[in-house]
Amino acid sequence: MNQANWSQNAMQHLVQTLVAPVDQHACDTCCDQLAIYAERNQQIAQQHLPPSIQQHLDACVSCAEYFAALDRSFSAVDNDLPVPTPDLGFLQQAPSWYERVAAALALVGKNIQISLNQSLLDGFAALQPAQPALRGATNQPLQLTFTPSIQPLREINLAIYPAEANVCRVRVQVQLHDREWPDLAQIGVHLIAASGRQSSETDVWGEAVFSDVQAADVAGLTLEIELPTPIN
Repeated sequence: MNQANWSQNAMQHLVQTLVAPVDQHACDTCCDQLAIYAERNQQIAQQHLPPSIQQHLDACVSCAEYFAALDRSFSAVDNDLPVPTPDLGFLQQAPSWYERVAAALALVGKNIQISLNQSLLDGFAALQPAQPALRGATNQPLQLTFTPSIQPLREINLAIYPAEANVCRVRVQVQLHDREWPDLAQIGVHLIAASGRQSSETDVWGEAVFSDVQAADVAGLTLEIELPTPIN
């Protein structure tokens, strides 16, 4: 068949299709056949349908639209994006400030240790009350307060003064339940840092001062206090 004859036959088929009356029985048969594919969850290829159904789809606009919509629905399912796994991390509550402070305390033998880190220092800094600058006064120290539930300790206070020439001054004050000043002398206090260990004893007011702590060591500093009496 040459090109001219094929074109003439195609035109005649198109004219017959357009003027042919709608065959409702053929439409019902076509829809039933398409429904079988839909129930089996199979994507439809028109060339796989029976010849009579293929011819009907060529001639019936309504069934052709139904076929196209059904084909699009299968394509949408096949191309559906995977559902992302939800991030439920926000449901995990961060430790409270009390828990973070308590976690810094540890009992090592008969000594109590306080381990500092940058997060803890930042938290105490945020709690510092605003203080007006005094004439000629240097910057105020960072105050840290710990209240261990270990007898006879009542409270431990640290004051970390701003660094000068990369060196900080750290003041430690120890308060006990069974002793008051001026009877708080000779309690062993140690600072353990990456650069080394320093040791001192409290005075009658319960204070021990370390004048040459490296500023770079402060965020990883460990304070160790010797308990003066047996633990109850």
